[in-house]
Amino acid sequence: MRALGLSLAFAVFVGLMIVTPAVRASHWCSETETFVAVSPIFPQSGVVQEFTISFQNLDDNHTQLTNVSVRFDWESTPRYVTGGPVNPGAYLNRTVTPTAAPAGLHHVTVTFSGTNAGHPPTEVATCERTRSVLAIDRGAVFSGLFVFVIVVVVVVALLLIISLFVLQSRRKGKTPPAPPQVPPPTNPPEGPPSAPPESPPI
Repeated sequence: MRALGLSLAFAVFVGLMIVTPAVRASHWCSETETFVAVSPIFPQSGVVQEFTISFQNLDDNHTQLTNVSVRFDWESTPRYVTGGPVNPGAYLNRTVTPTAAPAGLHHVTVTFSGTNAGHPPTEVATCERTRSVLAIDRGAVFSGLFVFVIVVVVVVALLLIISLFVLQSRRKGKTPPAPPQVPPPTNPPEGPPSAPPESPPI
């Protein structure tokens, strides 16, 4: 049993030694090391237009990209573009012009191989990214937008009319203000009347 356990431990160790170079070589493929963007993300359906594939090197080492292919899901075969060096913090942009995309949600798969200066030059890694784009029928969008604006205008007008009607009805239902209260007249003080002054002798 002890020999079997040692054999299993040795096999696991050898396996780790075999897969370690591949892991080291492919770490720059991660999203945090090499970011890939596809634009436009809202292309117009039924129109042939150019797409830009952008690679950004977020690593501290230089990267050399090779064998770059772009696969649009509305086409049967991928399209190939040239690679190139991508310095740390820099971008590498490539353009592709596929056939017109039909309306709807589509996927663009970018596959690229390359090396990174942080690894031996013989360690080539192959990476893959899939990005989504939404092909929009502009005519349908504009017609829908027009209908939406009309509906909003009608709703706002109805709300204004209802508000004015409510305010008018509240004004009509109000009672007129009461007249101001006049204080009652004050009575003269009670007591005997005072005698008139005496006239001087003649």
